[in-house]
Order: sequence, then structure tokens, then C-alpha cells
Amino acid sequence: MTSSPLRSLQRSPTWAWVGGLCLAACVRPDAAAMQDARRYSTAITAVAADPTAASTACASITQLRLRADCATAGAERLAQTHVDGAVELCSSLPPGLGRDECFFQIADRSGEVRFCGQAGRFADDCRTHGWTRLVGRNIDPQASFVVAMERMRPLALEAGFSAEDRRPWIVLFRVLHESRRPLDLAHCLGLDDGTARLCLDAAMMLLNDRLAHARNSREWPCGASPPELLMIADDAVLQAIVDESRSETCR
Repeated sequence: MTSSPLRSLQRSPTWAWVGGLCLAACVRPDAAAMQDARRYSTAITAVAADPTAASTACASITQLRLRADCATAGAERLAQTHVDGAVELCSSLPPGLGRDECFFQIADRSGEVRFCGQAGRFADDCRTHGWTRLVGRNIDPQASFVVAMERMRPLALEAGFSAEDRRPWIVLFRVLHESRRPLDLAHCLGLDDGTARLCLDAAMMLLNDRLAHARNSREWPCGASPPELLMIADDAVLQAIVDESRSETCR
């Protein structure tokens, strides 16, 4: 069988030279991209030395991904001391992934949950993360659940949570339950019906998580007394959760 003209050409020295030239051109980095990478490296060094220079230093970078990363690096530093400058940096970016990440970092570094509203696709994660830290800074873990709820209610609205959102209160009550031994649903007494339900749910979620950890880490051998972390008050609801978990673990 004779070879096709194309296959003959592919085997020729000329074709090999052309193919090699094409391969070299395909893998050679684009000159503009290399220049942009150098700008990025220079800008990041400048931002590390003086974050207030980020706006000027990052502006020369043409690739949006690199420019957004540069601006975010500056915003992370400025958010701790000059939050308005950090907001200006992030606001200079067009809407999209880079800008969302930039505002997430402002909220995280400054502790100001209100900026989560500008974090786009990361807004919910940002609020939950920031709220947990906010609770830790504002609540005495030994405070009554009613007092803690009253203290945090206006802060939840400031953070951008709706009045119907369960998440901030699940987090708050979980923090409060975690600090008490034994785990006791009686701490939920005195809360209004809707809030008390969230308090009970937080306690049961916490207990399930602790039981799962004990099972996976084998910290509670079958036949042994429960460790201190898993001590519960005399309560039928909590006991039922423990019994179900133990029946699955210790068959």
C-alpha cells in the first residue's frame, strides 16, 4: 500500500522543521503576558511594603485576574487599619469573582460583617463566618440565653441577616451550649416559642456532632461511661439521641 501525499510530507525534513517551529511558537509564553506577570510581581512587592500604594501599583496590570489579586492583597492589609481605603480598592474592580473575593477579605480582616453584602457569591459564607466571630467578641459564654439574644438581635440586622433567618441564632445558641456542662435544654427556658425552638435545635445539632466525633475517633468505647463532653442533663429528648447513636455504634 502506498503512503498518502500528506503522510509522505509529514515524514519529510521540511515538515519536521515546520512542525517544530509551530510547537515552539505554541509553547512560548506570550510577550504581553510575561510583561504583565512582571508588573504583577513588582506591584505585589510594592503593596507588601506600603499597602496605601496598592491603587497605583495595581493599576498597570492588564489581566483582570492578576489585577484583582493585587488589589485584594492591598485590601487585606488596609482593612485592619484603613477600611475606607480597602473599600476604594475593591470598588475599583469590575463586578465578578475578583471583586466578590476582595470584599469577602475586607469583611474578614476588619471584622465588619456589613461588608458581606458586597461579597456577591460569597455573601452567605461571609456573613456566617463573620457572625461567629462577632458572637465571640460580644457575648460572655456564661451569659443567659435571653440576655445574649437581646444583645445580638440588633447586630444581626446590621450584619444583613433577615428577621426570618435561622442561622445567626443557631450559631449563637450553639456557642452558648458549648460552654456548659452538662448539655441541658433547660437553658432555653424563658425564650419566646420561635426562638426557643432554635435553641433546642442548636443543642440537638451539637449533641449529634459530638456523638459523631466520639464514634469516628473511638473516644467512647462500648460499655464505658460517656466522656465529659457527652454528659447530658436528665432529658428524654437528648437521651433518645444518645441511645440511638449508641445502638448503631455498639450493636
